Amino acid sequence: MSLAYSGDLIKFTPDIEENSTLINVLSVNYNFTNNLWVKLFAQNSTSSSKVYFYGLAGWRFRPPFGAIYLIYSHDQEAELMGDLAYSDAFFLKITLPIALIR
Repeated sequence: MSLAYSGDLIKFTPDIEENSTLINVLSVNYNFTNNLWVKLFAQNSTSSSKVYFYGLAGWRFRPPFGAIYLIYSHDQEAELMGDLAYSDAFFLKITLPIALIR
């Protein structure tokens, strides 16, 4: 299991509209085996109150390229009439190596 934090300062000069921001990313990785893992991470920016959450579960069934990924995304959208709107999405990605020439 690993825990990581990264911060990226995006500074504009001159910054008349105060668009400079610090982007914070916190991630947790857990490997059950070399071919089965879970990754979770959260991201926010100091210029807005939005927080983004992402999750990834991966299984390599034909290493190194044959894999299945299940991806989850939770985003805070713009404020609508005083309430925050949320977006949740699931994705399924399958990669399979295909050899045309041997």
